[in-house]
Amino acid sequence: MADKEIMKDTELDEVVGGSGIETMALMNRLQVAGLAKFHTPLVAGHEEAAAAELQSYLSGLKDSQGNNVFDNPQIYGDGRANDYFRGMVFTVTCSTDTRSDADKVIDMIKYAMGR
Repeated sequence: MADKEIMKDTELDEVVGGSGIETMALMNRLQVAGLAKFHTPLVAGHEEAAAAELQSYLSGLKDSQGNNVFDNPQIYGDGRANDYFRGMVFTVTCSTDTRSDADKVIDMIKYAMGR
């Protein structure tokens, strides 16, 4: 495949549904794991509402000391990439960490909840 045929990540996001689909998939994983309960229907057409509800959930999540788990997450219902870790000085990742952002979010929530 020629270089000009390779898609950028942002272009790929738009092809597969972008951050709206990613947002709803993460919300579904959180519900299945028993880490959250959401009210927004997690189906196409509700991307913006899902993004708002996930952003509210992540922004309000506290650890056992009462500190915010996420500093300033930016969650979108369109083709823009979600930034779960925006503004965070310390992250639990390293250069060899190959987990997806969604996996990192779930791990951080589990840690904060003592699971």
